[in-house]
Amino acid sequence: MKRLALLSLLVCPLLFLCFGCKTATSIEADNPQTQQTTSHTSTDAPSTTSSVQIKTVTSKATTVSNTTSTDIKTTAPATTKQPISITSSTKISAKTNPPADPDQDFDQVTPPSSQAGESSWTYLDDFENEVLNLVNKERAGAGLQPVKSSQGLHEAARVRAKELTKQIDHLRPDGSRFYTAIKIPCLASAENLAVGQSSAQEVMNAWMNSTGHKANILNPDLTHLGVGCYGSSYHNALHWIQIFALIPSSEKYHNNAYDEEVVRLINQERSQHGLELYSMARQTHELAKQQAVYYSQHNSFPSGSYPFQHCVKTVLIGSWGSNALDTPQKLFSSLKERYSNEIILADYSHIGIGYYHSWEGNFIHWWGVVAGDPCD
Repeated sequence: MKRLALLSLLVCPLLFLCFGCKTATSIEADNPQTQQTTSHTSTDAPSTTSSVQIKTVTSKATTVSNTTSTDIKTTAPATTKQPISITSSTKISAKTNPPADPDQDFDQVTPPSSQAGESSWTYLDDFENEVLNLVNKERAGAGLQPVKSSQGLHEAARVRAKELTKQIDHLRPDGSRFYTAIKIPCLASAENLAVGQSSAQEVMNAWMNSTGHKANILNPDLTHLGVGCYGSSYHNALHWIQIFALIPSSEKYHNNAYDEEVVRLINQERSQHGLELYSMARQTHELAKQQAVYYSQHNSFPSGSYPFQHCVKTVLIGSWGSNALDTPQKLFSSLKERYSNEIILADYSHIGIGYYHSWEGNFIHWWGVVAGDPCD
């Protein structure tokens, strides 16, 4: 049996901040084992792997009869989340011993040649399916939701696994990043790669013993997985790829229970300050819901006047992770932090809250908020 030689190196992740724009995030990680890994975090991304965290747009309007004052729209800074995971890469050679210095980079490694007995090289379905099962076993043990199999990611992973016979890197042979192999929409992606392990269990053991790869496998934000295994078990030359991605549900729906819970939390806060409790009439509720839907489609407020003497209208938008704004508690906390006096403790009588789930571009969660005094 030929002995595989590996080396370890870590590179600090980068943080990319964005003001008022959409931020792209991708995550990568490749072949571990305990001897060699390199870590790197990429903030480059294709149009299909964009991620923006929270965006808030507020418009204040004063309405008398049918006359509306000029809207003032302000966009709060869109906070961007540090890339979810570290990128780890391992380059393996059966012909090279590791350098004496454990921090020395190990770049002069060539992938095993597929020329000899190339006809025996193929994709190994059983190994690919076993890796998926082992990933979900690890996630279950960590109390996480399982990742779902994705045909689109599976196809991308197979492309990448075969490319490892030419170049063991997150860069593809043409110099582009790994995620360019992904042909389906997603908000974030991560890649683990490995070369040389002879079984699904062996490669999973290697990945789980590497911090960067384990972080991708146990990342709660990633929802889908594609696995590629290409090579020849006869020649002990297998090339492994995992491509994880965040693929939100494409369902479009409102959640009235969410709306009512936010109003309850706001009124609880108002009660503590001795203020009159808000009323959420059907009309204000529908206005807020319509506002959320319209903004998700047009990136602006609906035209026309609102039936209020005075009002403030706000849209808060979330994507994923800790800033997803996917629960009433998160929306309330954001309102309290940003608009405590303007909305939560404002001297208005009515409020409308409208939650809308719709994966539109970089965003998933849309909240319309309208507070004011109705016209007599």
